[in-house]
Amino acid sequence: MNTFRILTLVGKPILFLLEYLFKLAAGVISLIVLGAGGSFFKKIATGFGSMGSVLQQIAGWPDRLTYIGTVIQDYNTLTAATFNERYGEDAITRVLELLYEGVAYGQAVYQNFSQPVATIAATLLLVILLL
Repeated sequence: MNTFRILTLVGKPILFLLEYLFKLAAGVISLIVLGAGGSFFKKIATGFGSMGSVLQQIAGWPDRLTYIGTVIQDYNTLTAATFNERYGEDAITRVLELLYEGVAYGQAVYQNFSQPVATIAATLLLVILLL
């Protein structure tokens, strides 16, 4: 009886973490599939294949968003000379590149809804598999 109780006490937190990791994965994969091109099977392969790299990118988002906010704030408040001393000549270019990534993803999602059956079916299948 004590062994069963110990296993239950240890197992519940582990299962809880696994459940929420799968829920997070389902959300991430569905976002990947919405932006992925190609056929139904290519969307599924892209969803599973890109999972690791996308999770690494998501981990870097807070830093990137903080950087973008700081650069924009300083651009609006500092003189041109001070801004160039602090960030160099490429700061605005880097901010615009980061913003362009979001625009490119939005365009890919928009294009995927021109073939909604494959996109929606692949998204639903992957979410159902992970939930």
